[in-house]
Amino acid sequence: MSLDAGSPASGGLTSPLDGVAVKWRLKLGDLSNVTSASAKLRVIRGNRGVSSSQVQTLVSNGTHQFDTRQPVKIGDRFGIDTTLSSPFIGISLQIMHSASPSPSMNPYHYWTPPLADDESRSPTATYGGELLLNADIEPDADGDGFGDETQDQCPASASSQSPCPPAPPLSGPAVSDRAAPAGLASFARTLKLRSALRRGLNGKVSSNEPADISGSAEVAARLGRRFGLKSARPVVVARGRASLAAAGVANLRLSFTKKARRKLRRARKVGLTLRINLTDKASNTAKFTRKATLRR
Repeated sequence: MSLDAGSPASGGLTSPLDGVAVKWRLKLGDLSNVTSASAKLRVIRGNRGVSSSQVQTLVSNGTHQFDTRQPVKIGDRFGIDTTLSSPFIGISLQIMHSASPSPSMNPYHYWTPPLADDESRSPTATYGGELLLNADIEPDADGDGFGDETQDQCPASASSQSPCPPAPPLSGPAVSDRAAPAGLASFARTLKLRSALRRGLNGKVSSNEPADISGSAEVAARLGRRFGLKSARPVVVARGRASLAAAGVANLRLSFTKKARRKLRRARKVGLTLRINLTDKASNTAKFTRKATLRR
């Protein structure tokens, strides 16, 4: 079996945002010749083991899904510690696509013995192939180490993961709300060009109060002119909206205009500036700016 050129994660499985890994999945092939096997998710920063999940027993073929709670930073890599040996050190291809002893194709690193938490060590070897592994990452606006979508019911407070307490009733003269919402906007920094033009730019935005969310993606005027998007100012090429009825996290998709999709589809590289506005019911606005790059 082999993956098409657009499917493998470029540079390996890495985190596109700061947050928390909350689930991981591992797909297994034929285990008929294996009497027992286990695995755990490993977070790696550079060549240092950052953290590992609980050990999970692998008992059958197919895709296995497990819960975890492991803080991650942008660029952290994911791997597995497993009792299944490398395909080039004595066991069949239970967890790999297109495995090869050559690192020229989708290189991955191999450590033996496995890295321990807080241990730094160069890889034992580098092979080629695609590890059948993925993970779900959620923002962590309050930095409490719990994913804001499925693990933390109060993402505005690091002291509690239970539902946020209701705001106390106002007493005395009415006080006007002049404070902008507190939140976080997370988008991948690098994306495949054609996939992004077709599916849009998908990110997550959190807020500590009900808010309307708007966002746009723009290219610099000089770059826009090169692609036939003539303007003296930066050119908006994608827009999107979302809302939060209460404190929490919302998915925000910035969809490209038809003209932008047509003009940018043959580009090799496009630099984008993402502008996200978070506006509360009193019209106070928090603004976020993020950078992203589309590559062919």
